[in-house]
Amino acid sequence: MKKIIFSILVVFISFSSNTQESTEVTNKSSVNFKIKNFGVNVDGHFERFSVKALFNSKGELIDIKARIQTNSITTGMQSRDKHLLDEDYFFIEKFPEIVFETIDIKEEASQNYILTANLTIKGFKQEIIIPIHVKHLTDFYVITSDFEINRKDFDVGKSSLVLGKTVKISVKNVQKK
Repeated sequence: MKKIIFSILVVFISFSSNTQESTEVTNKSSVNFKIKNFGVNVDGHFERFSVKALFNSKGELIDIKARIQTNSITTGMQSRDKHLLDEDYFFIEKFPEIVFETIDIKEEASQNYILTANLTIKGFKQEIIIPIHVKHLTDFYVITSDFEINRKDFDVGKSSLVLGKTVKISVKNVQKK
C-alpha cells in the first residue's frame, strides 16, 4: 500500500514540476465576434471572461479552459445587447456563462496547434476543432485563434432570414509566464 501511495505521489510531483500555469493579462486579452444581420456585419465582444492556460516545461500549450460571462456582451447598441440576454438568445438567468474546455491538443507545427474542445453555450455542449497559435515573447504567451461556429447548434436565436447562422470568433489571450 505504501508503494502505491508513493508511486502516485511521485507521478503527481513530476507532473506538477513539468507544468506551469500562467497568469492571464485581462487588459490585453479579447473575445470578439462577428455575425451578419440584415446583410451587414455586426461586431461585438465580451467584456468579462477568464482563461486558464497550462504550458509544459518546453513552453508547449497542454491545456486551456475559458469561461465567458454572457451578460458582458457588447455590440455597440444597448437595446440589442439587452435583447441578446433574453431566453431566445443567451438566456442569462439560466445560463450565465459560456464554457470552453480542452479535450485534446496536437501540435501541428512550431507554436501552432489543433485544439479539440467542448464548447458549452446555453446548456448545449458541442465538440469543436479549432486552430490555435501561441506566440512566445520574453515574459508573455500570446494565444490567438480565429474560428467559426453555427449559432443554431447552441439554440442561440430562432431561425431567421435576416440573422446569419455563422458566427466568426476571434480570440486573443495574453498570459504572463
